[in-house]
Amino acid sequence: MTSSVDAPPWAQDYWSYKSDRFAPGIGSLFIEVTQSLETMKYGTGSAGLIEREDRSGNVSVGSANVDRAAVSDKVHVVRLMLLGQAVSEFVNEQPLPGLMFGWGPAGSGTIAFTDRTGRLFLFDRNQHKAAVPRAKNAILPAWSTDGSRLAWAQKGSRKKFTLVVADVSGR
Repeated sequence: MTSSVDAPPWAQDYWSYKSDRFAPGIGSLFIEVTQSLETMKYGTGSAGLIEREDRSGNVSVGSANVDRAAVSDKVHVVRLMLLGQAVSEFVNEQPLPGLMFGWGPAGSGTIAFTDRTGRLFLFDRNQHKAAVPRAKNAILPAWSTDGSRLAWAQKGSRKKFTLVVADVSGR
């Protein structure tokens, strides 16, 4: 059984604000979108680029030559980049701005974002990056309008999420 909730009147405006390409109040600070087809490694649980590929399709992973089909596949990767930092990454899926990041208050040049493993970070226009302690399996980071608190959904067991709110006024 599924149920839906009507969004409050302010929700659409807030989503537009938190997920915009441009930093609120700083028009020169914006998220760039990159797209690529990348070869991803499989088997160890970590993804990355294959080191070398010869003309016959064999690839070198470390010092071993292996058949490409046994190790890798091409995937479509979309990255949303802020000052060289990936603030969202979508592999073989439709990008959804705001899912993995949320802008801070207008004029602050600060953003909260999650990486692919669900770790939560704060990042500012001076390229200072700090992990949010004890945040894991995070998604949908969102700031309070005054910038004193940060909220996110934290995935628990199965399809259950917990709403977490943290004070960030000391940052």
